[in-house]
Amino acid sequence: MSQELRDVIRPSDDVEILIGAFAQKWHYDSDGLAWLAFVDPQLQNQTLADQDTTNLALFTQLYWDLSDRWRFQLGLRGSREQVEMQRADYFFIQPNGTDPFLGYRNLDGATLLPVDPSNPPVRGKETWTNVGGKVGLDYKLTDDLMPYGYYARGFKSGDFNGRISRA
Repeated sequence: MSQELRDVIRPSDDVEILIGAFAQKWHYDSDGLAWLAFVDPQLQNQTLADQDTTNLALFTQLYWDLSDRWRFQLGLRGSREQVEMQRADYFFIQPNGTDPFLGYRNLDGATLLPVDPSNPPVRGKETWTNVGGKVGLDYKLTDDLMPYGYYARGFKSGDFNGRISRA
């Protein structure tokens, strides 16, 4: 789910202010099976991962017409991202041997091995916040041509990777 709402305020003929909010929420589950026939034809690995990510942002952008051709821009964005993940790695012994064509049926009759103490199920949660900005200038040469330049500062939050085989 994601949603962005915005509005424009015009306090004068030469000033326009855009204000907005953004929200995004997404979730994924990962259930991966691996057949380790090169290690042991009876050994099977299952990796489970569950992740939730929430993004929220408030932003504003000011446009100020300095003349008929020059326009100044100034923007500000506050962002918050939270990621929560849990993952676990399980190993099974299948006395009848494993077969990639059987898929999850390889787990029928298999015995769950004790969890590897050096790779226990884990859970992580992290939140990142940032305030970034933008300043710019554009020049309208013609109705069809407008060179511009700006400086902007934002950020890329971190993440978790639940698809690896070690916590």
